[in-house]
Amino acid sequence: MKKKITKEGLIELLGKSQDTDLALKYRAWSKLESKDLLSMILVGMVSVNEEYNQEYPTTESYWSPKYPIALEYYPYFGCDIYSDGKSYFTIYQDFGGMYQKGDAVP
Repeated sequence: MKKKITKEGLIELLGKSQDTDLALKYRAWSKLESKDLLSMILVGMVSVNEEYNQEYPTTESYWSPKYPIALEYYPYFGCDIYSDGKSYFTIYQDFGGMYQKGDAVP
């Protein structure tokens, strides 16, 4: 079972996060390359209030670097948190009709 990470726990982890080449590469939502995933370790899963699991109400494109990070909302709700040892990443795996092997945002 994955360790559950609260908002407060994630904020604490992010406070320790450092910029790395990998963090710069995944500054916004993008398809995660499998070789990069292999260089990361699973830290846990975002666990917040489950009643919001929908897209955040915004006019920003889902793929935009300006798309808000709102942990109660899709796609952050239930994301896995990975680390390369210095940075932390939210990784969302889409198991719907179109499968992508994870999307990452540092």
